[in-house]
Amino acid sequence: MIKHEGQAPKVVRVDRYEFELDTGQVFQHLEPLDRDMTVDEFQVFYEHWYKRIKGDFA
Repeated sequence: MIKHEGQAPKVVRVDRYEFELDTGQVFQHLEPLDRDMTVDEFQVFYEHWYKRIKGDFA
């Protein structure tokens, strides 16, 4: 398993229904995405919410 000291894991795959991180974890979206996104586009979105959530629970 890859560890990311204080940084968001990298997104390696995304589709409208789920996404996969470089840690091997796969997560379903709560609702399907409205449009297809590239991994780079979704990474920006994921990092934003990772930092917000991590900050709320730090």
